[in-house]
Amino acid sequence: MSPAIKYFFLASMVLLNLFEKSNGASCTSYLSETDCENDDVCVWLNTNGGYCGCASDASLDIMFIMDASGSVGSSNWVTEQDFVINMIETGVNDDSQIAIMDFASGAWAQWNFTDSQVRSDITTHVSNMGYTQGSTHMKTALTAAITVFDKTGDPNLNNVAMLITDGNPYPSYTQSVCDSATIKNSLDDAGITVVIIGVGTGWSTSSVSCLVDDEDTQIIYVDNFDDDAFNAVRDLTDAFTCPEVTNSPSFEPTLEPTGTAEPTEEPTLEPQPLP
Repeated sequence: MSPAIKYFFLASMVLLNLFEKSNGASCTSYLSETDCENDDVCVWLNTNGGYCGCASDASLDIMFIMDASGSVGSSNWVTEQDFVINMIETGVNDDSQIAIMDFASGAWAQWNFTDSQVRSDITTHVSNMGYTQGSTHMKTALTAAITVFDKTGDPNLNNVAMLITDGNPYPSYTQSVCDSATIKNSLDDAGITVVIIGVGTGWSTSSVSCLVDDEDTQIIYVDNFDDDAFNAVRDLTDAFTCPEVTNSPSFEPTLEPTGTAEPTEEPTLEPQPLP
């Protein structure tokens, strides 16, 4: 096995095991310091009365793509903001970079990876973001997101895009993301893992399933725009924003060749007479 093939095999095994939690629980679910510290990816933070936050060894570029279309509504927009703020504060480690985008009848890069990564700066900006209203220009948002990752992200980090939406791409004739493989191929080329957080019943899995590789884990269903409903899926979202890193493959690869190539006949070692 060539060195290049060995490296590719080992790297693939590591990436397959990147997005997993040690016990499937969100750090925020731990209410005591003891329980928090018993989870390898969590740490107890002695601020605001003490709470459990992310201490994953995985450094990521994480973008939150927020639906601000007309179907969301102004009060639900505030709930969406609160969810993203809570994720930033407790579901992302300090070494990861964060970017923010919102979309409606267009898409706007609210915060780039090269902007301040002080968490309070980011959360203050998110809380001050206005509610836009409009259509659901999902293709525009994802295209813009790819550009932000490319222009401002760290090429050495794994990329995660958390897309929150309550509707299908609209208008479909210009904004469908599954009418061709173009968007998915571009996401794959950029190394971006997309996680869909679908809220309510106004959207369909089929309209976004092409964006993910595993529907069971990368499409997350939230009952409605309610704090409790969002908190109920934190274990699922944190698996991507606060993963446990497995530094070695789950089994030992065979690096030695399984057989030895032999010549099909004895080589001629004696000089042959000239004709």
